[in-house]
Amino acid sequence: MSIPLPRRKPGIPDDSAVVPYPYSPARLAELEAIIERDSAGFKSGSAAFLEIRENFKDDFPKICKRYGINPELLTLEGSYLIRDTIDCNGQPTNPPTLPPIQDAAKFTASKLKAPPELVGGVLHQGCKLALGGGSKTFKTWTLLDLALSVSHGQPWLGFPTKRAPVCYLNFELQEWSIQKRLRDVAQARQIPIEPGWFHVWNLRGHAEGYGGLLPRLASEISVDQLGLLILDPIYKLYGDTDENSAKDISALLNALERLAVDTGAAIAFAAHFSKGNQASKESIDRISGSGCFARDPDAILTFTRHNEENAFTVDSILRNHAPVQSFVVQWDWPIMKRNDDLDPADLKQPNRGGRKKEATVDTLLQCLGKRKLTSAQLQKRCLAQKNIQRASFFRRFGEAKRIGAIVSAGKGKWMVSKVSKVSNASSDTSDTSRSHNPLGYETARPAKKRKPQGQLPSPLPKKRP
Repeated sequence: MSIPLPRRKPGIPDDSAVVPYPYSPARLAELEAIIERDSAGFKSGSAAFLEIRENFKDDFPKICKRYGINPELLTLEGSYLIRDTIDCNGQPTNPPTLPPIQDAAKFTASKLKAPPELVGGVLHQGCKLALGGGSKTFKTWTLLDLALSVSHGQPWLGFPTKRAPVCYLNFELQEWSIQKRLRDVAQARQIPIEPGWFHVWNLRGHAEGYGGLLPRLASEISVDQLGLLILDPIYKLYGDTDENSAKDISALLNALERLAVDTGAAIAFAAHFSKGNQASKESIDRISGSGCFARDPDAILTFTRHNEENAFTVDSILRNHAPVQSFVVQWDWPIMKRNDDLDPADLKQPNRGGRKKEATVDTLLQCLGKRKLTSAQLQKRCLAQKNIQRASFFRRFGEAKRIGAIVSAGKGKWMVSKVSKVSNASSDTSDTSRSHNPLGYETARPAKKRKPQGQLPSPLPKKRP
């Protein structure tokens, strides 16, 4: 219901009892002029509503009350911006209606038809999907691939898709950048983009809190017009939302759910991991911010760094589908490709810091064993078996020769020495060389002479006459 002009509360005879404006008459005239210019009047989502909220920020709640809009209902239930009139007691005159309570016997008598599966085994139309990953882990590329796949009915990361119209809300990239990415992905997938199936809404520089943007989006989308709506990234919709507040994030996710219900579209969004290595965390706990991100979406796909370069383990948390076994995808510009040859459990581990432990002469001797090898052959063997790098190998190789742990076997080959005591071994007295002496090749130290017990010191020599 539109209320184009200020009104008094019922039973109040004069304007003094109405919530006052803190403005001059000229400012008040400006406010009323904004409302009169908009045929829709002052209601949630209208042009006048958005303009007044932008230009009269500090006293917006007072303005809402004067025009019969309860500001406390603007975020109730997490819906975008619920407009409602209030009576003289401050109570809403038309509260939102709830669905009826149903008898379970009657409710289960006939089978309800499930909505289409946009991503087979993962996502139904009308549900919410969160795609989580660390910083710079190709989330936007992957979501563009998802949008292209669903809008043209092509497989995505090995999952079949159901063709449906898609709208991609781009909050992060400049128009030329997302255009180039989209062209690159379409070329790599060999999917010509057909008109009427894939829509892009470039909102970089126009992002605002979800309370202002979602109603405008809902007003432009009719029911069944879209199958999938992608928001990238979700934090651009935060506005004043505290990412770590369960109350704030719950309201945001409820607003997305309301949008999904009103439009019939599935909602997908990208979410960032918390800082640091994620290998030690459960997949459901890797997304940063409130735990609502892990509990609310109907489907969650997390992309965690694999030990293999540019590879990621994909874990899924699904509400409406059977569990999907974890798998690995690998970045092959400009798309992710599934790689079933890699072990999903082989996640990249955190770097504990400190200097890597140096190889020892014992390790070198273990690789040599009873063989007779050239230095080049032994170096390759140490690299393959013990991952001893070239510089470290030749340090230990020189030490082994110096202490006599290996000896020449002729023709440029070397073998393990059978002699336990090596000449000149004591000449190297550094802590490093002593710590790496193999068993049986310890550096000999000169024994200290002990004086026999009970023996008196020798007398002084006699003087010569």
